[in-house]
Amino acid sequence: MMELNQAKVPIPSSHLPPASSLTADTLPAALSTLFNPSPALESYIVPYLLPHTPFPSYDELVALVRPKLRALASSSSDRDISLLHDILAAHPRLGAKKVEGGLSHGEQAGLRAGLGEDTEMEELERLNEEYERLYEGLRCV
Repeated sequence: MMELNQAKVPIPSSHLPPASSLTADTLPAALSTLFNPSPALESYIVPYLLPHTPFPSYDELVALVRPKLRALASSSSDRDISLLHDILAAHPRLGAKKVEGGLSHGEQAGLRAGLGEDTEMEELERLNEEYERLYEGLRCV
């Protein structure tokens, strides 16, 4: 079973509308910002979340998503495992230069700035490739 990180990540409010204002039309974009654009996540989680609107906060929204992702992670169903892999694949590789969206853009920029030297970036690239060979279809996120 895969373990999902439980750490609270600060959510910059400047990137998102108020959680209490999310609707069926705006929820997918908010999820894309929080978790990276993922049609798999959107189709899996939006129908579950809509009856819970309005959300008092993004922490509450994430708290609703977490057990659903944990259920996928602990499932032995090929369908669930494939869905989880699709959701995780939406996250960029560590150190990626091109990041489509979400809060990962800032995370990746910070990681690249912290690494600095080309040799460190090359080593990270090598480790990413090794991880992806070992765990086919997954990225180290």
